[in-house]
Amino acid sequence: MEASIQLLAWLAFSAILIVMMRIAQFYEKKSGNKTLYQVYPLAIFLFVVAALIYSGRSGDFVGDFRGDAFLSLGGLLTLALAAYLFELMMGRK
Repeated sequence: MEASIQLLAWLAFSAILIVMMRIAQFYEKKSGNKTLYQVYPLAIFLFVVAALIYSGRSGDFVGDFRGDAFLSLGGLLTLALAAYLFELMMGRK
């Protein structure tokens, strides 16, 4: 039961990333600035793979090297994409 709740939480986070990707896509279309919205599916993929790995570990959230690696890469990529989009939208260059 706990693994399925964790999996749903990860999928909800992926849905938030999809919304962010759509915002970036809209902003690129309206402003003409490159937002790299095409890279967001990679971040979503990394988080979903990490969620699947963790859900197979009977509730353990950390300690699996593969899961931790996917989670770290997904987090770093999300951080970079969010920071880049923020800088573009706020006009700081």
